[in-house]
Amino acid sequence: MKREKAYGTDVIPEKAHRMMHNVSFTFFAIVIGVAVFWVSQLLFISFVNDIDEDVPNIAAADTIPDTLTAEETEMYLKKDIGHNYCGTFFIWQTIGNSFETIDDYKQCNERTSSGNIVLEADNLNITFTPIIIFIFMFIVFRKADRKRFFETYGWRYLMAAGIAYLISSFIKISRFVYWVNQYRTYGKDIFASETYYCQIYQYFGIPALIILTALIMKQHTLITHKESTEGNSKALRVFAGLMCAVGFGFMLMRLGTRIYEIVCYKTHDARLPFYYTMLALPRELADSPANYRELLIYRLFKDMPVFTASAAALVMLMKIMLSAAQNRINTAENMKRFNVCMIALAVSSLLYNLLGIPEVSMIKSHFSGIYEIVTYTIGIRSLTDPLLYMVFLWFVKSFVSMAESTDNVIVQN
Repeated sequence: MKREKAYGTDVIPEKAHRMMHNVSFTFFAIVIGVAVFWVSQLLFISFVNDIDEDVPNIAAADTIPDTLTAEETEMYLKKDIGHNYCGTFFIWQTIGNSFETIDDYKQCNERTSSGNIVLEADNLNITFTPIIIFIFMFIVFRKADRKRFFETYGWRYLMAAGIAYLISSFIKISRFVYWVNQYRTYGKDIFASETYYCQIYQYFGIPALIILTALIMKQHTLITHKESTEGNSKALRVFAGLMCAVGFGFMLMRLGTRIYEIVCYKTHDARLPFYYTMLALPRELADSPANYRELLIYRLFKDMPVFTASAAALVMLMKIMLSAAQNRINTAENMKRFNVCMIALAVSSLLYNLLGIPEVSMIKSHFSGIYEIVTYTIGIRSLTDPLLYMVFLWFVKSFVSMAESTDNVIVQN
């Protein structure tokens, strides 16, 4: 408090200041909502375990007796061990359709639960990283609300939050790679050939948005304090190029893979991206090659709005960062670019979720095995919905709008 009194008050447009109230409220509402959701889930699981005394919680493999009768074995093989999400549908996994034997399931569960440095690191990551990010963001919103963000170098806390999220992503990826290797060793059918899949937008897109916001806010902070912006301008240009290279590279790779699978549908099994794995879509599970190819074409058609909106958003963000590197931050043109991004992502989200309904019907009608019982869900459940990134862009836009308008002013570096 004493340190803040030594600084002046930020010059923030009143409309932007009011918007930050809304952003702050939304952020804390989401945090509280997620916390309540997880607590309610834990209480529900505890309640189910208490009333289902005959069948212990199957997720805890150590509760399965070492010796089972044939009837008990059959019962356990049918027990649900979770869902696996792929876009707008999920598959139901049981011990029986995921592992050859109960012993394989127990060994896999044991190796993926603890006793490994990667797993222990991620356990600490899951516990402490959200708290650290929450503290940083709380400080950021408090400074913005008190109009002390630019005067007290609030961008540092945004940068710290983005870096913490990025480090957390690398730790999660390490854990998922380890998990996939174990599941491939002990799993059967499509799980015996699964490979790791990195949802690049989830693990790197979100921290990238936080870091680019910090860089833009640093640019305006340097202008406010009449300090050189040359170094930060270079950082903005480099980061813009890096984001576009990684983003477009990933999209072209996925688009090329999808087209290749359609062309070679008679000789190669397509692979579907789930939460953190690639699982095969075996051709023999389809009732005909024609229906197999039809599903692949429809899935590409369904995802094209997302590809298009993502490409448009990347281009707009690159232009915003390059504009900020020229000290043109809060301009009408940049605000328009944000609006174009958010509208494109919102429309693609709507189309993506609606087109997912016929997709599930096609899978259930023409495929057997584990894909015969797929269930529709909204894309946000698999963290692939463009709506999620539209919300983050709204956050970014709100921060950028706090800078003084520079529509007709260019400050030389």
